[in-house]
Amino acid sequence: MDLQTIKLSQKECNMMRGVAIFFIIFHHLTRLVSECRANEFFFKLNNTNVFFTKLINLDATFWLEVSTFLGWFGLVVFIFLSGYGLVCKYEKNDVELNFKSFVGGHFKKLFSLMIIPYLLYLFLVFVLHDKTEDISNIFYQLTFLGNLVAPSSIYPDIYWFFGLMMQLYICYYFLFYKKRNRLMLYVNILSFIVLFSCFFFEKPEARHFAYHSYAFHNSIGWILPFTLGILYGRNKISLPQMSYLKNLVLVLVGGFSLVILNCNVYTWFLTPVLAIFVALCLNEVIKPIKIINSAFAYLGILSAFIFCAIPHMRQLYLNLNGSKEFLDVLLYYFIPTIILAILYMKFYKELFV
Repeated sequence: MDLQTIKLSQKECNMMRGVAIFFIIFHHLTRLVSECRANEFFFKLNNTNVFFTKLINLDATFWLEVSTFLGWFGLVVFIFLSGYGLVCKYEKNDVELNFKSFVGGHFKKLFSLMIIPYLLYLFLVFVLHDKTEDISNIFYQLTFLGNLVAPSSIYPDIYWFFGLMMQLYICYYFLFYKKRNRLMLYVNILSFIVLFSCFFFEKPEARHFAYHSYAFHNSIGWILPFTLGILYGRNKISLPQMSYLKNLVLVLVGGFSLVILNCNVYTWFLTPVLAIFVALCLNEVIKPIKIINSAFAYLGILSAFIFCAIPHMRQLYLNLNGSKEFLDVLLYYFIPTIILAILYMKFYKELFV
């Protein structure tokens, strides 16, 4: 059987980011209007049972349940690609890292990306909604410390991801940059011990599963996909060369298998591995269709700006429309989010680049 060495070009990385942000856009809206809940920050078997019920009773709003339950795996793909990108940028080019320039540079990049939409959020809170925001929460968000101090107080809620990425950059500098792969194995074992401990010591009646939620708001919960990206970047991975149809089947079977793995806490911890495999297969499905791969590649370029725009457009849509109809969501939420992201990208480049 012919083997193909799998390496991702810049366009393919953008395609994967585009698909990931596509799912994340809908996930962050539909989880507020759907009866389903995702096992994103903690495992609850009831969440899976509710999704299976929706799966059996197909109706016009089924896409809501799929987006809610599986859409969060887009974050897994982003984190995988972050690890992969760091290896390609620094290790492949044999760049010697300096803590101040590396960590400070990434802090500056994340801060400049977040500050404008965050100030807009504060304007909406203070002026339009006549509400208040704790000054300490503002400080934690602007310094990316909210994940460590008080994850539940991060608003807009999606912005916890900035703090997570800052932690992963620091982990890369101290633990993974040009270090032996064996160290990554040890770090993953440690992370699994911590995560399993969270599950065993958590009180089932706790409303938000505090230990698990805290772990998955911080780097300890995302070490697996991040280190998989690093390993993927460091090693030549050869896979059987498969036809378009086989890749499509793998995507469908893999997607359903993600649901099955959500039936048990032990297999749930391994869902990021399968999600990455499905994303790589989906990449092969999209690649031959030029108009689709170009569209997703452009979404990938926009992805950081879309991410910043999501909470504002989501709230606006819920206040003005709130319909569960797919066409309404597409016309009054998805498309305006893309337009806002394009405008923000142009404004960002004028201001910071």
